[in-house]
Amino acid sequence: MTEEEAKTKWCPMVRPGRNRNFIDEKDAFNDSLCIGSDCMMWRTYPKEVVEWDMWGKALAYKEQEGGYCSLGSKW
Repeated sequence: MTEEEAKTKWCPMVRPGRNRNFIDEKDAFNDSLCIGSDCMMWRTYPKEVVEWDMWGKALAYKEQEGGYCSLGSKW
């Protein structure tokens, strides 16, 4: 998933403070969304090897776009 898609998802790690008063449930939801790559649990997809040498050593990599929350396993 892209980081923009992740930022529309609810994060279960967000805990509202005791003194926070939400006017409606929408405010509570918006304050509980994923923050993507600003989060310690965000993991980017590993680089994809696109070229190998004859001994099996990687020569060239391609960056993959997107990532995932490591709280829920990707695999």
